[in-house]
Amino acid sequence: MLNFKRKMKDKGKSFEELVQYVYQQLLFLEGKEIQVLRDIEILGKSGAKHQIDAFYQFELVGVTHKVVIECKNHTRPITKGNVQEFYGKLLDLDNCTGIMVSSSGFQQGAETIASHYGIELISMGELPLLGKVVAAKIAVILPNEKVVGQPFWTLMGDQDGEVNGTYMVLPHENDKGFYLFTSKKTAELISNRAGGLVRGVSQLHLRVLLSFADYHKLKFMFFPYDEQLIFKLSTIEVKEHFLNSDFS
Repeated sequence: MLNFKRKMKDKGKSFEELVQYVYQQLLFLEGKEIQVLRDIEILGKSGAKHQIDAFYQFELVGVTHKVVIECKNHTRPITKGNVQEFYGKLLDLDNCTGIMVSSSGFQQGAETIASHYGIELISMGELPLLGKVVAAKIAVILPNEKVVGQPFWTLMGDQDGEVNGTYMVLPHENDKGFYLFTSKKTAELISNRAGGLVRGVSQLHLRVLLSFADYHKLKFMFFPYDEQLIFKLSTIEVKEHFLNSDFS
């Protein structure tokens, strides 16, 4: 029995090492000098320590992007309870994206709850697709349709109904810049005319937009109520009035 447990433990470590290796190589190929750490402990906001199978982080336009990878080398598909437990760990960590990798797949309930919480699920046979996950999980730059506009909504470029990775820059009078809406309904009205997809802007996304605007010397076109009233704001004005101090 002890030998069996030891073999299963060794097999689990090999599985984690494989995931670490794949991520490390994909990040290297993408030109990001990032170290993927394996089997570490991270202190949570509660003061509790959490064992992490694999972890990496990098900084992009002033925002730190962190990913926690949970490896499950079980003989049965991962359950909803396993995903909930992982989500609890993520909540106690500081702004981390979660990815769960399983050697035996996932039950339907696990897939449903993972989708709700924004946790990426990957089966062992899907490891070659990890590169797509790495690209897709830069959520600090590309908000998906689940992001709620707090404090704004904006327009993003699209191709075949999918976000193409760019925030739309539109003209107003003699300037051009990013559009910010307090109302999703107003954003949708402008989208029907100008194109693009409506996406929520969280505090993290706003920080990214401010960096982009500074770099490209753009302004913000602010719609406080409806499509009739537009204010042109500088990056300094947006930062002073709308960016929370935690993200400044």
